[in-house]
Amino acid sequence: MQLEAGPSTSEAIQHTTAATPQEHEQWINPGLQRWYAERKEWTTPTVQPRRPPKRNVLGMDATYDELLTSNKPFAESVPLTEMVEFLVDTWIQDSMYD
Repeated sequence: MQLEAGPSTSEAIQHTTAATPQEHEQWINPGLQRWYAERKEWTTPTVQPRRPPKRNVLGMDATYDELLTSNKPFAESVPLTEMVEFLVDTWIQDSMYD
């Protein structure tokens, strides 16, 4: 049994690096193209539809006593940010919040 000698390492390197510029231009990396397309979607500003401002559930004339000394449930749920703003404003007026 006789082993055939394969190309030497230098011949193999020369073979792989001897590609013409046209051969390099023909290969396209689909993953990289997809990444660029998705990145463009992420970085392109989108126009958000303008939402009408939400009305306050509590109302401008609501008082601390009306709201928090009663055990009746509110007619509709009050957003946390609105309730916190109401309480802080009330505490500031009563000098209870520094």
